[in-house]
Amino acid sequence: MPSLLFRKNNDYRIAVKVSNLSVSLLVIDCNVLRSAATSTINAGRASKVSSKTEAKLANVVLKESIALKEAMVFDLDNNFTLDDCQQALKKYIKGHELSGQPCFCVLDDSSYELLLIDTPLVPEDEITDALRWQVQELIDSDIDDMVIESFKQPNKSKIYAAVSKKQSISQLVNFVAAVGLKLISIDIPELSYRNLVDGITIGTNDENVTLDIEQASDQGLALAQSKALLIIGEGEGHLLIFNNSNIYLSRKFPIRSVDSIENNDLEDTLVLEIQRSLDYFERQTEEIIPNTILFIDTKRSVDSIKYITILEKNLQQNILPLQSKDILHELKFVKNDADMLMLCGAALRTIAA
Repeated sequence: MPSLLFRKNNDYRIAVKVSNLSVSLLVIDCNVLRSAATSTINAGRASKVSSKTEAKLANVVLKESIALKEAMVFDLDNNFTLDDCQQALKKYIKGHELSGQPCFCVLDDSSYELLLIDTPLVPEDEITDALRWQVQELIDSDIDDMVIESFKQPNKSKIYAAVSKKQSISQLVNFVAAVGLKLISIDIPELSYRNLVDGITIGTNDENVTLDIEQASDQGLALAQSKALLIIGEGEGHLLIFNNSNIYLSRKFPIRSVDSIENNDLEDTLVLEIQRSLDYFERQTEEIIPNTILFIDTKRSVDSIKYITILEKNLQQNILPLQSKDILHELKFVKNDADMLMLCGAALRTIAA
């Protein structure tokens, strides 16, 4: 079976993510997406947090607006299994005349590993085979049971390898076919987030100016070209830094819940890990450290403001919170907010790529 990981196509607008606990689906109106004008995302700084830049950062802006057709999340348990979900989606797809429409999938965190390894010193056409030998030494599973895809990292001595079990890929392929959609590609969350961030520009309060990051230097604004995204989940933080559609850094680190420790302890752990990551990024790439960090709280907790306030206090960066409703304005409350943002990235992939 040929690998579908990271394959590009310009026609999809349905995104799906399947995990052991839930199935999320996002349907974007393709025609509206292609013709609509730029729309502002209502994602400003947290209250009582001041900007550190001379150009006042007001919000983030999506380069092309998105028209939401449908967003669904199915929780899986003994009373509602994956087969039940498959039948429900099949009925929905057929009933809404979406059969055969292109579909873009995102792997669940538990379905893959992302490894940063030394680039094999072999000709380009031999890299895939060479990677198998290197990856085999880093995983416990039989390499013959795995699908491996790689993508370049700006540090040419390193390369990212995404590793997933063939069984997981086959299950996803069969699921999409069974509900009546045409599978275009399978991606990993890091690349979906890349697409999302690539589709965002930074807005300012100065004369309602909205600028691409790449254009900022021409306007005399002290904005770095790289973009950072911080994702806070249950017991884990994940910092991603992107530039020119490349992943410059993907680093996960353990954190404790904000309501289980004192502020000083949180500052000593979370802030330290982020600062280490930014320092590593600067040393390895010689690029300018991002001056803005987009922030996603996967739990959508009431303590988001506490995280943001601590980060703004201790870091030089502006912190901009981001939720799926900021992009999908028609979206009603869904508890899988981070999944919706990943699926937004899936829908934006042809724009970003």
